[in-house]
Amino acid sequence: MAGSTPILHTARWVVPVARPPIGYGALLVEQGIIKAVGTKEELAGSSKARVVDHGQRVLFPGLVNAHTHLEFSALKGKCEKSESFCQWLKKVAWKRLLLSQKRVQSAAEAAVGELEKAGTALAADVANLIDTGGYMAEQNVSGIIFHEVIGLKENKAEEVFRRRIAQLASLKSSNQLVHSLSPHAPYSVSAELFHKVKVYCRERDLVTSVHLAESPEEIEFCLKGTGPLKRLLSLAGLWDKNWKVPGVSPVEYLADLGFLDERTLAVHLTQATARDVKILAKGNVPVCLCVRSNAFTGVGQPPVKLLLEAGVNLCLGTDSLASNMDLDLVNEMRAIKRYHPFLSEATILEMATINGARALGFAASLGSLEPGKRAYVLAVPVGESEDDPQQAIFNARARVTWIVP
Repeated sequence: MAGSTPILHTARWVVPVARPPIGYGALLVEQGIIKAVGTKEELAGSSKARVVDHGQRVLFPGLVNAHTHLEFSALKGKCEKSESFCQWLKKVAWKRLLLSQKRVQSAAEAAVGELEKAGTALAADVANLIDTGGYMAEQNVSGIIFHEVIGLKENKAEEVFRRRIAQLASLKSSNQLVHSLSPHAPYSVSAELFHKVKVYCRERDLVTSVHLAESPEEIEFCLKGTGPLKRLLSLAGLWDKNWKVPGVSPVEYLADLGFLDERTLAVHLTQATARDVKILAKGNVPVCLCVRSNAFTGVGQPPVKLLLEAGVNLCLGTDSLASNMDLDLVNEMRAIKRYHPFLSEATILEMATINGARALGFAASLGSLEPGKRAYVLAVPVGESEDDPQQAIFNARARVTWIVP
């Protein structure tokens, strides 16, 4: 528990994200809450504050991993890189069936520990068979658990929905941990089920999430109702012969259903067109990018420049260890810089902090270093001659360390 004595944390650089970096900066923290941010000189007179000098370091906010699948953590290293999405999906589905529930739970718990070590203050996890919220609470990682809903058969929508909300009834949300619903994707959820989930979330002011425009196969499925995804659904007994082909892109389809808005986090968008981007921007729909996972599953890269120019709120996620080598968001930040070198370090840091907090509904408490927010503070070393603290975060050879809490 945070002590009652105010502490003044000082360092060569403080990067609040909400404002420009502060040279020889300081943070005044009391009982786990940021009370003031400024230069060391400005805050030096803070009464009764104990000074902790972190020297040649950059202090910056805890990171926000906006898309994970922690129950796939036991598949780390067991799924090969694929040339197509359906190829990868079949491998994951098969290998997931071979895992015991105990193994899945153990790996998920360890993965939450890795999130914490990697500097994650807030994570969004898509859950199916286990609830990872308890593991997050133990590691002091805030989170939103998206309990996934799957069901393409229209006549089963009510049954699937009722079963899911009955499970949610036993789970309590708090300021640090929120439980919500998440339809899987346009190719695996009926229009009626999308409607039910959105109404449920809207009535409770909950953020929801969806995998969207992730693969060429998804585009074909929504435009024509054909292709590898239809064959996969048929083999699994999940196909609905009465399903109506939208005849439009997945983005336009969900927009027409009224599912997309500022409280819907759309994930991936590698296949988004210019028309799709306009729809997302008009609806203020936040988008989570998972560039390393996209490369692994063979679906390509999202149109980041188009999305940014349209003013879409972009955040970052690592996705699962079935399609990524780790859950370290700093590595994800470095990866998106490699794939999209026009992005500045400052823009990417915003994606990994405040943008994610906004998208998940936690902007009032996390995502930046501002008075009134919880003091989740990371640090990396910085060279004496380094004059760009944001670049120093990318270049740091040492792993991030927690300063507070």
